Amino acid sequence: IEPEETYEIITPKTLLIVVDTYQKRLLESQKIYEKCQRVVVIDHHRMAVGHIDNPILLYHEPYASSASELVCELLQFMPSQGNITPLEAQALLAGIMLDTRSFALHVGVRTFEAAAWLRSRGAQTADTKLLFNTSKEEYEARAHIVEDAYIYKGCAIAVSGELEPGMAVVLPMAANDLLTISGVDASFVAVAKNGGVNISARSMGALNVQVILEPLGGGGHLLPGDGLQPLHQLLNAGVQAGRRLAQPELLQAALVVQGGPVPSDEGAPGALQLPVLHLPPADGLQLGQDGGGH
Repeated sequence: IEPEETYEIITPKTLLIVVDTYQKRLLESQKIYEKCQRVVVIDHHRMAVGHIDNPILLYHEPYASSASELVCELLQFMPSQGNITPLEAQALLAGIMLDTRSFALHVGVRTFEAAAWLRSRGAQTADTKLLFNTSKEEYEARAHIVEDAYIYKGCAIAVSGELEPGMAVVLPMAANDLLTISGVDASFVAVAKNGGVNISARSMGALNVQVILEPLGGGGHLLPGDGLQPLHQLLNAGVQAGRRLAQPELLQAALVVQGGPVPSDEGAPGALQLPVLHLPPADGLQLGQDGGGH
């Protein structure tokens, strides 16, 4: 059903369930949210500015591996007979595997309990794995981004021009691939999109990338300015956040993009030279939800 059709059938009794985001800006339809009087939010990202502020129920657990894990926990309180189909169980398992990188990161006892429950409801791990297969074109675009990445002070940073339509999945996949490189604690992948820049960030846990992106409104906030200005701001935000984390030496150096240096406060020596990214003047930066909390 299309958002336009949904808007026509909303009544005062309609219940809107928002999953895997707390940000109003990331909602598929702002009009639907504004018209619904009853809203439920299920999310595992850190709460920040711009969150939904009027839910009748908020199931928010930042330490959960994924929103799929939280949905599984809620479903287990419902009558077990026919409350979920094998296909739905498989989709939820895919969500857990995606956010945990196949149970490698951000997993806890509850994560495996949720996966076991989904398996008992008919989810097939082999079939779920097939859902992550990509086309040859997507694989080549992803490999190109990874190949051009720079490794600097424990961070992998890559920028790219605009991708072909339908290749949005390449951005987080490239960020995940960069984490497999020895010595990389966090990855930042910036891709031109619709006149702006979309950034996906990932971490192995040593660096909280959501804290780095929150000064930019991580999770979909748009900032005014030049198309490259967000890249300057990203690294500067990283410097500020890095001082509050376990490894303050990360990202504490000047950044040079198209000859424009952005020094850190402490004037750390050295500069990182990124490949030139030719972008038209943009309205701002969009940070995908996957850039938060990982």
